[in-house]
Amino acid sequence: MSEENQNNLEKKKSSNPFAKGWNDFVSGIKDGFQSFQKGLEDQTKKNLEQWEQNKEKVDQFFHGMKNNWENQVSRWQKDFEQAQIKNEESWNKTVNQMREDVEKWQEKTRKDWKDGVREINKWGARAYLRFLLYTIPVIIILIVIFSIIGPYLPTP
Repeated sequence: MSEENQNNLEKKKSSNPFAKGWNDFVSGIKDGFQSFQKGLEDQTKKNLEQWEQNKEKVDQFFHGMKNNWENQVSRWQKDFEQAQIKNEESWNKTVNQMREDVEKWQEKTRKDWKDGVREINKWGARAYLRFLLYTIPVIIILIVIFSIIGPYLPTP
């Protein structure tokens, strides 16, 4: 009898529209959940694959950026070193130019001093000669005059 009872219960359940609707609702939810779970698993697999691809892209991006940055830093360093060399060369050139200018100025000053002293000596010699040229005739004339009128002057 227990088998008959079970068969009767199954028939009652299958003939009961509320139970049938409930069973269809539960099986729909179960199928929907399984479909959702399968879709979620597929999406997760796709996301993991994309994650790996994106990870490779990100690694390549950062590796490229690192290389670009290192290249840029090395270029800046080379430019800085070249600028330092140019500045040092420019500084040395300026210092040498200043030394040359000072030496030229000193040489010109020495030459001007020597020329000035020579001119003063020439002027002094000329002045002395002129003095002698002008005073000797006057002295000679005075000597001649005194020698001529000297005997006529009273003696003391």
